Amino acid sequence: MDQLDAAGLGERRERLVARARGRVLEIGAGTGRNLPFYRHVAEVVALEPDAAMTKRLQLRVEQASVPVTVVQSTIAQARLAPHSFDTIVCSLVLCSVEDVDATLRHVDDLLADGGHVLALEHVRGTGWRARMQDASTPVWRHVAAGCRANRDPIDALRRNGFAITDCDRFMMNRTFPIVAPHISAVAVRKGTRQLQGDTNE
Repeated sequence: MDQLDAAGLGERRERLVARARGRVLEIGAGTGRNLPFYRHVAEVVALEPDAAMTKRLQLRVEQASVPVTVVQSTIAQARLAPHSFDTIVCSLVLCSVEDVDATLRHVDDLLADGGHVLALEHVRGTGWRARMQDASTPVWRHVAAGCRANRDPIDALRRNGFAITDCDRFMMNRTFPIVAPHISAVAVRKGTRQLQGDTNE
């Protein structure tokens, strides 16, 4: 991740997370690379089910300029009040959850009226790259902590009742070709007002 962040992913991470407002839930917070970038928020609840990741995540809490609560849990198991978060952040996590539709239903349940989802994810490509992703995913998921290289989070958000209001598609260098296509996106429940502009997808 150090190499990817230095190659531009860190800058995109910072720009996207800066759009978070109010009470924030970050699912699959990993080692906490997003924490230093939260600014105008009331609180961040960082969910991370992996114990080793959670220990490293705790170390980054002190780098944050906002209150952060770390919870070792999946979104399905966490005891969180419905409709209690203004922003929900998904950062390189929707590829690896076991059931992406169930995860996004929980996101919908926890998102407050007028809330937003911020997503920084690698995505399914097109043409030869998509075919390579399909062919390699059964092996890739076993060596990459459950990551499905051919998963399409934009499609998953849409089929679970979200509208994409802003989407930047880009390619990451210095990584495996099957996980090079990425998106940085904002989503809302269908019918909710947009956040900072229309889609450029």
